[in-house]
Amino acid sequence: MRKLSALPWILALATMAIHAHGAFASWLYASDGNQVVRVDSATGAILGVVVANGPAIHYPGQIVFDRNGTLLVASGNQIVRVDPLAGTVLGTLVAPGSGGLVAPQHLAFGPDGNLLVLDYPSSRNWVVRRYDATTGSSLGSFPVIESGFLWGPVLGPDGNLYLSDHELGAVRRLNGATGAPTGLLVPAGSAPGAYALAFAADGSLYVSCYPPPSGPPILKVFDGTSGLLLRQISPTGLARADSLLVSPDGTIFLTTPDTRPGGIQRLSRSGALSQLVPSSSLPVVYSLAAACNPDVNQVCLLDGRFRAQVDWQTTSGQIGPGRPIWYSDDTDEFWFFGPDNLEMLAKMVDGCGLNQRFWLFAGGLTNVAVTLTVTDTHTGGKRVYHNPQGTAFRPVQDTSAFGGCP
Repeated sequence: MRKLSALPWILALATMAIHAHGAFASWLYASDGNQVVRVDSATGAILGVVVANGPAIHYPGQIVFDRNGTLLVASGNQIVRVDPLAGTVLGTLVAPGSGGLVAPQHLAFGPDGNLLVLDYPSSRNWVVRRYDATTGSSLGSFPVIESGFLWGPVLGPDGNLYLSDHELGAVRRLNGATGAPTGLLVPAGSAPGAYALAFAADGSLYVSCYPPPSGPPILKVFDGTSGLLLRQISPTGLARADSLLVSPDGTIFLTTPDTRPGGIQRLSRSGALSQLVPSSSLPVVYSLAAACNPDVNQVCLLDGRFRAQVDWQTTSGQIGPGRPIWYSDDTDEFWFFGPDNLEMLAKMVDGCGLNQRFWLFAGGLTNVAVTLTVTDTHTGGKRVYHNPQGTAFRPVQDTSAFGGCP
């Protein structure tokens, strides 16, 4: 990299700092049952309709992003694949009724990378169905859970799955590999009227609670390991959440089944509540997703503008994804064989103030074959970097990785 004199370098750092704190807002995707729209997470502006009710998709419901950056959309009793930028329907992932699918309520991914669907086939009986994330073939289902209302499942940092139980006021734990119930993380009555739930980057668990008989709604935060209550958040105007998303920087986005306030609410790290998208634009939002999905071993960089993922292979043929560890908005780490054994890191830098480019830096502590894939979620642009097998990781210092500066 060209050596800079002291003054320009200081100015460059100042410019980068300004851009890295809000200039490149992540995009959210929201489904209201009739359409899926793209939303600017900073301004709340609706940037366009991705896909709408029609012959290819019948009343789009729950949504989630897979590891390839494809948007999966529940459409009746099937799951359809959609290009999130072009809005093109790419085909059916899960065929109608496959594996007994009746009424998909929530979509998620398990620790093995397979797609999980919370299905509601009959009154009070809930089933978590599993599907191959690539082929869509049925892989069976987890035991039936009898309850009035469940939300989830969400993948915990420990590799287990968690479901909130509205009637019990608790959070259930399921074994991530077998789906077998393993007790309650949050005891009965500790999360009264539990609705949506989500894990934050620090491992804490957020649960939207709507204490009977009529609130007011409270957002409770529990220790993701012990289930102990850490704090609760209850600003005036907070809605009960049908969908809850915690961004890497701690900002919370939530939607509600209530027509008022409707739309999408945003809760800052300091607890300030604002209406990101008003009900006049989106009366009710049933599902919310971000283009960067940490549950499929992706890291979100520069406020989610870029996503990075790592794949590795050993000389013996063992393969796997790099497991991310969130560090900051521009830097993330990865482990391969165990969480205590750091293997590499990747960093995105906003260099727009210098050369109108975004920069990519990466370093590693390994000599296995590594593929680092970085995608611009706004344009679909992609850069792929390879480290050869048996070679000490070669540092990446790409100061012209991506364009697209404002």
